[in-house]
Amino acid sequence: SVRVEPVVADGEGALTLENNDVTIIGAGTEETTVEADLTVEGDGNLGEDFRLNGDLTFADGSEDNTFDGVSVTGDVTDEGTGNTFQNSPNSIGGSANLEGDDGTLDNVAVDDTIDVSGGGYTVSGTSAATYTITGANAELSDLTTTTATVDSEEALEAAVAGDEFEDVDDEVDVTIAEGGTIAVEEDTYETSVTVEVEGLTLESADSAAETTISLAGDSGTPTVQIDADEVTVDGFTIERTGVDDETPTQAIYVNKDATADDVTVRNNIVEGDDNNAAEEDANFGIYVDDEGGDITEGVTIDDNDVSDFSGGILITTGESNELTNIEVTDNTVEDNAVGVAVSNFGGDTDPDVDINNNDIESNDVGV
Repeated sequence: SVRVEPVVADGEGALTLENNDVTIIGAGTEETTVEADLTVEGDGNLGEDFRLNGDLTFADGSEDNTFDGVSVTGDVTDEGTGNTFQNSPNSIGGSANLEGDDGTLDNVAVDDTIDVSGGGYTVSGTSAATYTITGANAELSDLTTTTATVDSEEALEAAVAGDEFEDVDDEVDVTIAEGGTIAVEEDTYETSVTVEVEGLTLESADSAAETTISLAGDSGTPTVQIDADEVTVDGFTIERTGVDDETPTQAIYVNKDATADDVTVRNNIVEGDDNNAAEEDANFGIYVDDEGGDITEGVTIDDNDVSDFSGGILITTGESNELTNIEVTDNTVEDNAVGVAVSNFGGDTDPDVDINNNDIESNDVGV
């Protein structure tokens, strides 16, 4: 076995491991770095706890090698049989190309693509930007992606909730990573969704005019409810219709109980029901509310068209709660009973709201 001390080992461009049953152990991925591409041609070798600044290749004919806790800045390519790369979160800076047979990729984060063209691979507990699965008899489980596309109500609901769904681009079942992006194909989705994934960008794959999320009925359920921080909702038609006179409803709701922060709602067409757009009704377009929470801060409402609600854009705070750094800019707000309203229901601090450069017209009350 070879123990690599916690210093940089310079392989001068390329290293080849031809032997069998060699153990290479570092002191950790932050302490031990090998500056080389590494090709493993032997069998039964073990690599542990080091960073490889280069590509790792298990060559054609190599068998039963295991790399555990190793970080690779380039690509990992497996052309052999029964090789394992595992337990390396944030470990592969390029792609994982699995071209051999009966290998394992487990508990690994891949910056680019996991491409499985070989047979009998087990891929589990991984994250990647995209997946390409063409090999036979692949066993896939617990896959996470940073980008995905959905085209059904069921997939949309599951994706934004952080549950497993089918990514139609890659044709695999995945969950979306924090900070990821979900694109929604052109269609009308008659459903309500609750966004629970931190940092998620939910966007239309085409345009707001062609991609609609719509909910009708007199329940108090919003069409889109935002329960997580750093969420962006971008480029949809979002409808909330068919409500009664007494049940408060919203097209887009930044949730008071979740105190979601740093939320952006932009480039949406937000439409209500002109039969329920009187001031005494309780049907709101975009509603930011911290009455049941603590502090909500950093909400941007930008470049939306909001119409046919009792309240187009409503921002409220309650007793002992606080709304800060709320921006309402470049929106068109028309044909509502009240265009934009900022309310303090017994709170100690008035909401900090910047209302700037909006087109607010044809409402019973503008602001």
